[in-house]
Amino acid sequence: MTMRLPRKGILIRIAVYGTLIGYFGWQAYEKREADQAAKKVVDDPSVTPGSTRSFTMPDGRTIEVLEVTPEQAKTMFGNHPRDSADPTKPALPPTDRPAATPDAAP
Repeated sequence: MTMRLPRKGILIRIAVYGTLIGYFGWQAYEKREADQAAKKVVDDPSVTPGSTRSFTMPDGRTIEVLEVTPEQAKTMFGNHPRDSADPTKPALPPTDRPAATPDAAP
C-alpha cells in the first residue's frame, strides 16, 4: 500500500510558505541574538561610559554627547569598519570637507 502525494496546489503552498517561514524565522532568531548581545553589553558593569557634555545648537536645541575612550567604544559598539579595512587600499577622504573640484580652464 503506497501513500498518495497531496495535490499539486498543496505542495506548492508548502514549498512557498515553508521557505518564507524558514527565512523570516532565521532573521527573527538573528535579531534576538543581536538584541541579547547588545543588552549584555549595556548591562555589563565593567563598561562605564564617560561623561556627557551638552551642546546648544544655533537653533536652540540642546544635544548631549557621550564621551568614551576608543577601547570603551570598541567594547560597546564593536570594531569600526575603518579599522577592519584592507590596509593596502587608500583611505577615503574625510566627509567634513567639500570634494576638491578641478579649476576651470580660462
